[in-house]
Amino acid sequence: MTYSSAGLIQATDYNGFVSTLNSVWNSLWGQSAVGTVSAGGTVTATQWATLASTITNAYIHESGSNPSVSSPSAGQTIGIITNLSTAVSYVQTNAYNSYAFGTQLNTSSTAGATGSANNAWQLVWTQSINFASGAARSYYFNCGGVVFLTFSKSSTGQTNDPTWNALAAACNQISFTSTSTSKTIVGVVYQGTNKQGGSGVTTVLRTDIGYAQLTGSPVTIFQQYYPTYPYTGSYIAVNASLSGNNVLFQTYWYQPASGYAFEAVNISAGGVTTIYNTPPETTYISNTWGTPSLSSSVA
Repeated sequence: MTYSSAGLIQATDYNGFVSTLNSVWNSLWGQSAVGTVSAGGTVTATQWATLASTITNAYIHESGSNPSVSSPSAGQTIGIITNLSTAVSYVQTNAYNSYAFGTQLNTSSTAGATGSANNAWQLVWTQSINFASGAARSYYFNCGGVVFLTFSKSSTGQTNDPTWNALAAACNQISFTSTSTSKTIVGVVYQGTNKQGGSGVTTVLRTDIGYAQLTGSPVTIFQQYYPTYPYTGSYIAVNASLSGNNVLFQTYWYQPASGYAFEAVNISAGGVTTIYNTPPETTYISNTWGTPSLSSSVA
């Protein structure tokens, strides 16, 4: 690229910046593409200003900071635009970052009492975030949208209630993001699937699986067992998959049969799994993902 101080600004310089920017701005985020200039054509001050302002918006969306990319005005002699090259490289490198969220929405389902004597049982939550198209789904995650699942239970009255109250609290919450690539969203570093809060040791935590790694076949992205005998076979697990235009999560609360006739492994009503739609901000980028809905049921 010939773009340098005192050098002649060429269409290829401009188009190179545009191509790098559009690989994120348009291809990943679904924003209106910045236009290129015909080879050998004149790059106007208006075109440079459009490029500079778009880079600024993308940069602020990712970081929350202004890169101070100056924009030329019509009639001015166009010189080097300070920080432009550095800023566009930053936008490309930090494509999955976002400095802020939009308005969070959630829905949940509460399980009834379950179990019988010392027999095995299982509760299954089926929850999804639903989009109008596959493209909208991709833009949601690529722009910094995050799905959270939380687990809770506090009801008492049955023999195994304390076990499940403690296990739900230990699992607490998981997050699901765009890709396995490390990214910073609202000041927190995420990979594919992460756990927030709680305690204990996870058996499965797929930081290497985010939206980009999903297929139509369910994969376990999280699993954690109760740590103390005799209930060490009890676990909470989450599977994720693509289903049409939606992302489907199935949460399993599983209790194996007790080996002792006097131990009842049933629990009271009140187990809750909640799904959260946490969309990207829309101050510096346009909403290209629509208004995804949530669904939740438990059996």
